[in-house]
Amino acid sequence: AAPGLSLAVRLALTPWWDGVADAIGGGPELVRGGKITLPTDEDFSSSQLEPRHPRTAVGQRRDGRIVLVAVDGRQSWSAGVDLRDLARELVRRGVVTGMAFDGGGGTAIAFDGRVLNTPSDGAERQISDALMVLYYGVYAPLPRFPVLSPNGDGVAEAQQLAYKLVRASKVNARLIGPGGRVVWSDKGEKEAGVYPIAPEGELREGTWEWVVTAVDEDGRESRAERRFSVNNTLGFLTLSGETLKVTRKGGGTLRLSFELAREARVSVTVQDHLGRVVRTILARTPRAAGAVAAAWNGRDDHGRAVRAGMYTVRVRAANEIGVADLAATVRVKRGR
Repeated sequence: AAPGLSLAVRLALTPWWDGVADAIGGGPELVRGGKITLPTDEDFSSSQLEPRHPRTAVGQRRDGRIVLVAVDGRQSWSAGVDLRDLARELVRRGVVTGMAFDGGGGTAIAFDGRVLNTPSDGAERQISDALMVLYYGVYAPLPRFPVLSPNGDGVAEAQQLAYKLVRASKVNARLIGPGGRVVWSDKGEKEAGVYPIAPEGELREGTWEWVVTAVDEDGRESRAERRFSVNNTLGFLTLSGETLKVTRKGGGTLRLSFELAREARVSVTVQDHLGRVVRTILARTPRAAGAVAAAWNGRDDHGRAVRAGMYTVRVRAANEIGVADLAATVRVKRGR
């Protein structure tokens, strides 16, 4: 078929799908009845089925919920997966019925206008088909900070909340503080759009709720709820340097310090660039209020000098208020 040629296609389905409300094309089938259905007798080539590529799939759980999966590939940090590994991923996520979509450079997944994965072409590819899930109710993005700590250390000092309407609606938006007291509200008719708010004034420590209900012009009601906490227990994390030079014999020394506003159980870990814990410096250790100092010698939990690269020092403090954490990065360089 030459470009520009008009085609008329007739699909003969036997038996005819009179009872089908919606249908979607793709393949091959990966999961049926919670079991992997590979190898397949569908007409796909071995070059499509066997190598590791970026992959896309959709599945449905037993309770009816839909699972969308995109796997990056063809990149230095991710080679992708073959179809059997893609099927295993669906099963791990509770899928009982699932199939693959087109993969490769067309693999992309986005939410609310933001691409969530890293397409192998370096950007979104122009494609002719997509599976789109549309929601017409009120939507509230996640709060900017799950844990707010307005303690003056410059980290998570001010909260940002918002809600989004895609249709004109009658709205009731409320910010509810600890103890159930409404500290801010806004009611009325709103046009489609995004409505941000930045809570002002001193916010009490504890759990906060951001609740928005909306009734659109067709009378359909929807509700969005988000939670965040205010916790000033932990603050002022500092490292002795941005770079740590580690030798095989002598190791190195990175000093760190932070402050506790009240007693807490403190954990201090070092994670590599993949988020794996390579060293535990403190493990749920009770600490009184005040300054806390610790050090890392550039070695893992087995006493071996870590490899060169970026690492994250993460401090976590837990008490009756909740859990707060802080993180700082350090570059490790190896030396003789």
